[in-house]
Amino acid sequence: MYWVYFKKPTKGYLINHYRFNVKTKSEKYFYLLLLLFKPWRDLSKLKGAYEIYTDAFKNSASALTKAMKYHKRLEEIQTAFERVAELIEKRENNLKTADRDKLMTVNWIAI
Repeated sequence: MYWVYFKKPTKGYLINHYRFNVKTKSEKYFYLLLLLFKPWRDLSKLKGAYEIYTDAFKNSASALTKAMKYHKRLEEIQTAFERVAELIEKRENNLKTADRDKLMTVNWIAI
């Protein structure tokens, strides 16, 4: 008879995951949240009785408080990135307009 011993890990594991945009790829986004925060043994049972991961997450959200906090934080970050992109675009447009105005002024003076 053989005895098998397992050593308990001393450190936790870091699970790498992609950050999908909830607005454009909501199914993949909620699949990853369920994968990270809902206990599972078989991936086919991760959805439960629901057809899509979005419904499965929304209906089990009350039991997944950490997932909801994570979801809200990711939404805040995504909103901040979108706002920064808008500000950068606005600033670039303002600089282009200012450069064009300077060029027109220089041409006017030269004539």
